[in-house]
Amino acid sequence: MKLRLLGIQVLLVALVGTSWKAPTQSRTRIVGLKEFRAGILGSLQRAPASNRNELEERVLSVLLTYWKGSELSDLTKLSQSIVTHSLKNSIDPFFTLAIIKTESSFRPNTVGTVGEIGLMQIRPETAMWISKKKGIKWRGRSALFNPAYNVEIGTAYFSYLISRFSKDTKQFIQAYNLGPTKLIRMSKNGTAPVIYFNKVIKHYRLLEAHHLKTRVVASNQ
Repeated sequence: MKLRLLGIQVLLVALVGTSWKAPTQSRTRIVGLKEFRAGILGSLQRAPASNRNELEERVLSVLLTYWKGSELSDLTKLSQSIVTHSLKNSIDPFFTLAIIKTESSFRPNTVGTVGEIGLMQIRPETAMWISKKKGIKWRGRSALFNPAYNVEIGTAYFSYLISRFSKDTKQFIQAYNLGPTKLIRMSKNGTAPVIYFNKVIKHYRLLEAHHLKTRVVASNQ
């Protein structure tokens, strides 16, 4: 696959310092948030359909690894949804997968301790708010158990957080877990935890490694 996945990986290199280096196949120059937001849309949304299809196949490979008991046709549709809504919101699809891995471990029926629902663990009140803000049809609480709809809402919300905390990449990741108001309050006190951020980074690296491995296997076939 000839896509240059800029975006979140580049920012993560800057955040975690020199202790981790991006794999040779996708190493890029460390750039800022502007390049992150424009890079994925520029390199992927305008890419030939064949390349986008290949990206969907890589996402499907991840789903087949972590998601058990579902029909291949359902996972294929979900992989298409993840790619579509991630790119629509200027997010690396593998970062969306990292959020899903962190939040629900790919279990669509998961309900959190404060009412979060589904793959990306969205609270119904947050989902209803972001759906209105982004012009997405609100289908009600139960619809959040639908994987594709959950991803549509979750990526839209994450896009909002990227815009709100555009000067601090770590914050917009933390805000997904804590909520913007709580994060701002804890940041002022210097008490904002980094556990969630570290988990997302860990899962992103893991999924990127899986992505690169499947690329190598595919190229050798």
